[in-house]
Amino acid sequence: MARPGGWNKNGLEFNDTGNELRFFVLGRNQGAEELPIGALTQQHPSHSTKVKEATIQLLESRDVLNPGKDLAVGIRATQAFVETTCQQWGIPAEFLRKVRKPGSLPWFSHRVAEDTSNGTTPPKMKALNVCFRWGQGHSSYIVMFGRYDAQSSTLKVFLSSRAVAEDVRVLELFSAHTCILRKHPLQLLGILMGMCERYVDMRVERQNTENLEVGGMLAVQATDWLKSWHIEVCRAPNKSQVIYAAYDMTNWLDKSCKELISIGKQYLTLAVHLEAQYRVIIPTEEVQDVVHRAELHSHMLQYIKRMVRSQFDSYNNLLAREESKHSAVISEASAGIAEASYRDSLSMKTISYLTMVFFPITFVSAIFSTSIFDFQQWDATAANSGVISPGWWVFVLSCGLVTVLTLAVWRFWQALAERQKKLDRLRSSDLEKGSEESTAF
Repeated sequence: MARPGGWNKNGLEFNDTGNELRFFVLGRNQGAEELPIGALTQQHPSHSTKVKEATIQLLESRDVLNPGKDLAVGIRATQAFVETTCQQWGIPAEFLRKVRKPGSLPWFSHRVAEDTSNGTTPPKMKALNVCFRWGQGHSSYIVMFGRYDAQSSTLKVFLSSRAVAEDVRVLELFSAHTCILRKHPLQLLGILMGMCERYVDMRVERQNTENLEVGGMLAVQATDWLKSWHIEVCRAPNKSQVIYAAYDMTNWLDKSCKELISIGKQYLTLAVHLEAQYRVIIPTEEVQDVVHRAELHSHMLQYIKRMVRSQFDSYNNLLAREESKHSAVISEASAGIAEASYRDSLSMKTISYLTMVFFPITFVSAIFSTSIFDFQQWDATAANSGVISPGWWVFVLSCGLVTVLTLAVWRFWQALAERQKKLDRLRSSDLEKGSEESTAF
């Protein structure tokens, strides 16, 4: 999954270990051809004629799968090589520094070089330095900058890409568009922007399919209809994570699509300016088509975003229904517990009532079962008859002392517990005051 990043801190970086570029030319009469890097630096004189007669010279750095630790979105070449080549091509050092300036990745810039040799006439456009970069970061990007010479109608550019160009090779690109590139080399910008648009197109189609799969998972899309389009229902266990990933990718695609539209419109504005200021016409038809198709993709992405939001709502409703079912189960369990507690309380009340009935009888029976009372001597005619023992006061005194001692021990234990609670409250209040004082300090 593509992720943002790449230019916010580092800008355009170079590989300091060596050159890993490929050099391509498109001749005026000959076809497209790959030449060694030495042909650019005239280390191979046999190729110098092909280089001089080329309509387009292109240095490509493609699909860096394992970039260096300090290499951001950039060129697999040394900085000295790039600066020397730019100087040889006539690209100003100020423009190269502008290209390397850090910032958000999508960007379009240009600088016109004027011919002021004849001071009596208005200045003419000698050359056009142009740059555009687009993508989502390290995982997918395209960077192109170079110089178009209006007098010789030649274009010399650096091109670096990952994932956006995919399997389209430079020789295939030149061969497929030889006619229009020979008419005007700046058609290459429109062709490259068209590759960006196709990159968005494929991912929008893929994202739409994934959203339909998620819709089948949430039962908001008919399964039979999905199968008729050979779309399988998503079986991911974490539904919320899948929906959020779809929403995140849809937003990034929409952002990239709008940035591509912005770059295309800036190029079209430049074309109007060049025609009005210098009477120079640069090709715009391909870029206009790219802007039009990208706007259609943007409308499609708005629909997909609404689809994902509806999936969020549907999933939230599903969770709410499951939670209500769970709450109903808990309520039923709580009702059962309450009913059981009610039955237990009735049983305890019954036991209490029985205890209240039999406790006095038990108390009287216990007292009468002692030696204090002797009902065998219940004889009013006898001289020494007496049911109550003369030592009954010992029993009463012992009961009173034990009762008082028991109550005293219980009260002492209660006092200790209350004192401990007060000490704990005082300690906690002291700690809170200390923390407030340290914070204020």
